[in-house]
Amino acid sequence: MTEENGANLIEHMQARITAAEQAHANLTERWNSISNARLIAIVPFIGLGFWWLRTGERFWLFAALLALAVFFVAVWQHNRVGAMRREAGFRLGYRREQLARIERGFDRLPAPRPTNLPADHPYANDLDLVGQGSVLHLIDTTETAIGFATLVDWLSRSDGVGQALDRQQGAMRLAGDEAWCEDLAVAGSLPDGIEPATFDPGALKAYGQRSIAVPHVLALIGTVAMLVGVGLYFAGVIPGTLLLFPLALNAGLTFVAPPEGNLHDSLRGLRQLRQVLPVVEQVEGSEPILSRARENLYHDGVPASHLLSRLDRQLAAVIPKGSILWFPLQLAVNWDLLVDGVLIRSANVVAPHIEQWIATIGEIEALAALANLKFLNPEFAWPALSADLDKITIQSGGHPLIPLDRRVTNDVSVGPAGSVMIVTGSNMAGKSTLLRTVGLNAVLALAGGPVCAQSMEMGQFNVWSSVRVQDSLAQGVSLFMAELVRLRQVVDAARSGPVLYLLDEILHGTNTSERRIAARTVIWHLLRTHGVGMVSTHDLELIDADLQPHTTIVHLVDQIRQTANGPEMYFDYKVRPGMAPSSNALRLLELVGLGPDQA
Repeated sequence: MTEENGANLIEHMQARITAAEQAHANLTERWNSISNARLIAIVPFIGLGFWWLRTGERFWLFAALLALAVFFVAVWQHNRVGAMRREAGFRLGYRREQLARIERGFDRLPAPRPTNLPADHPYANDLDLVGQGSVLHLIDTTETAIGFATLVDWLSRSDGVGQALDRQQGAMRLAGDEAWCEDLAVAGSLPDGIEPATFDPGALKAYGQRSIAVPHVLALIGTVAMLVGVGLYFAGVIPGTLLLFPLALNAGLTFVAPPEGNLHDSLRGLRQLRQVLPVVEQVEGSEPILSRARENLYHDGVPASHLLSRLDRQLAAVIPKGSILWFPLQLAVNWDLLVDGVLIRSANVVAPHIEQWIATIGEIEALAALANLKFLNPEFAWPALSADLDKITIQSGGHPLIPLDRRVTNDVSVGPAGSVMIVTGSNMAGKSTLLRTVGLNAVLALAGGPVCAQSMEMGQFNVWSSVRVQDSLAQGVSLFMAELVRLRQVVDAARSGPVLYLLDEILHGTNTSERRIAARTVIWHLLRTHGVGMVSTHDLELIDADLQPHTTIVHLVDQIRQTANGPEMYFDYKVRPGMAPSSNALRLLELVGLGPDQA
């Protein structure tokens, strides 16, 4: 995609932002007007009520009740418009974030959510998978906790080419439905400062394993007896003292057989999922992963959203024990046990399927995030994946975190096993960025997403990297030892199966002569495994005559140009065949004013 096409997408998104701003402003104005109407409507009620109390005339009572009815209508309308206003605000925020994602304006996106990935993850830290300005920060449009966890899982490990292709088909279908992806994100949106709650289905499943017991039957008998008794008492058939029997039964059940557990508190995290479900159920497409999702969200022809909505309405009937209504209701009809019996019946239906429904929500949200990445980056391509391929070939591949107008692309081919690409070049020339470009695109491809390239072909590889190895004072581990431990992990992984390894300036924690020997030894170990990979180095003498037949050598260089302020070093970040002609450490020293003649 050209920069002109990128500008058109930005213009499209800015137009949608303007429309959302106008809609939100209109609803805010309407909401404020109704708020004023609420205040105005209560004044006649108070005045007319006071006049009725003074005069005793029935007309003024009816007038006061009419004013009260108008007030309640205004309250209902105010709440309805308020809900529409909140949704409009969520849409406005989502569209602004979309523009920030296009422009890579990470400071305008919500702070990245923390993950529980281990510190020694095969590539998360090295390839900027997580954290501020990371790939996850760019991609994550999920709203629920399960959606986020699913997306992190897909990006942090490979489930195989077959699984990746299955996800890719679904993401390809969703990438063309901008409105649906926005509806999904808005449906799960929460007010600022409120984090998505993780729902634990344990309490619901425990409820689903219960059955109606003797206390529930006795509560129903006591309720019927109380209601019938009250009716007969007002009809003059029985004396009021007989009402003491159902009253005593309900009181006894209240203190002797209270409901087990507290389903109301445990299901707070389910409310957000219930809001998302109706949109998930509307997902279109005949792709297997989307068809399975729709099938998973129905039980006996009833959508999961309806079953959960019914459960939510029943939960709303739970009255806290601290409420002033709780004890009178318990004495009258044993409200807790009645509601508990209703919840048990609903939980019996919902509990066996709830984990599947939650997993499906997470899967669809993760697919929508990958689809949105493609929508916001039309220049990205869907990779060709095949378990039969033993190499990775990228045409015009770029780093996905770099904006389009500053992104430099290159052709790269890595593999097959028994070979290695050596990337040489001067400082700041882009060697590490090239490694991350290949690694991140491989991660995206194996997650089922699009890649930042004109085209890409790859087989089944697990990604491992050694780029940002650090020492540990707490554990007494030197930088050199930390590098060795990491390299051992990479080699062991490559011995176990196909691996794409990315090693940046390996073993720089020791002297030059030993580093060169050690690095060659590590490379020989890798050449005898199932791995394919790239190794960057400043050391122009690393590749000896024995290694050279197994290597593809490329380089990136710096160039000097004359400016009004004197010589200036610049980089074009383009990959060229062969060994780098020289290093630039001394020239960089001079440019910052620390050259040997600048003392």
